[in-house]
Amino acid sequence: MQMGLLDRTQRGRVATALAYKHFGIDPPRSQQHLF
Repeated sequence: MQMGLLDRTQRGRVATALAYKHFGIDPPRSQQHLF
């Protein structure tokens, strides 16, 4: 969390865009954009 790779949310800890970039993988598509 100190490096900004994780965010604490009410749903738990989630990876940030920086985390995906750091590990060289594409972030999953968000379901918020379905509607």
